[in-house]
Amino acid sequence: MKLLQYFRTVRKDLNILMLISLLIIVLYNIISINKALHPSPIIINITSKAPSLLSLIFSSVLDLIYRLGLAYITSYIFYFVVVHIKNQRDRGAIYPHIIEQSNVIIGRGKLVLGEMRRTTGSTMDSSYPTMDEVEFMCKSIHPYQLANMQFLGGSNASWLQYLEHFMDESKIYLKDIYSLIQFLDAEYIKLLTSFERNQLYIQMTLIRGVKINNADISVYAKPMFEYYQKLEAIDLYCQTKYDIYVK
Repeated sequence: MKLLQYFRTVRKDLNILMLISLLIIVLYNIISINKALHPSPIIINITSKAPSLLSLIFSSVLDLIYRLGLAYITSYIFYFVVVHIKNQRDRGAIYPHIIEQSNVIIGRGKLVLGEMRRTTGSTMDSSYPTMDEVEFMCKSIHPYQLANMQFLGGSNASWLQYLEHFMDESKIYLKDIYSLIQFLDAEYIKLLTSFERNQLYIQMTLIRGVKINNADISVYAKPMFEYYQKLEAIDLYCQTKYDIYVK
């Protein structure tokens, strides 16, 4: 079962080439056996009426393809046994931590969403919001309205401070995940990079410490919706990797 899981995590193009190589080997051996048993079948003697040079070229090309198939299978087995299995074992040890840190970021995002729904009276209960819901919530929240969070001194945070706090927390966990970048798939690095560069974080960083006169936070509606789209993509990725490395 574990071996099958290792095969599932090999790049798809490598597995496809492996299957093609196996098919080539099988067909070559079928043709060779058929030729030995039946010297005159049509499939073997397709060049029997052609010049001997054409027959030689056909046999040489067939032999070359066969040898290339064998060479690829040998390389695949070496890669699978020596490189891939070791990498997957290393990932099996590291990925639970990566998923745990990623789930903290996801959880923080969902916590903010839940608090916004509670504050604005939104009745949606889906894991991630629609654009219409985000617009409704952002139009219902004043940037300096007190949020459900207190600082260590006991004072309540405004919604801007609340959002900034969770942005800062997420960046700390992202930094921790990036420290293990050698174990991350290119796909996940792309998702994390896109998430880290989301417009919500960029805009909030630009206005940090600046007094704004907006009556609500609707200016953040579109970037916030995009933020949750990217967060959902990370969530789906982590669920897939959880089934492979944690279960």
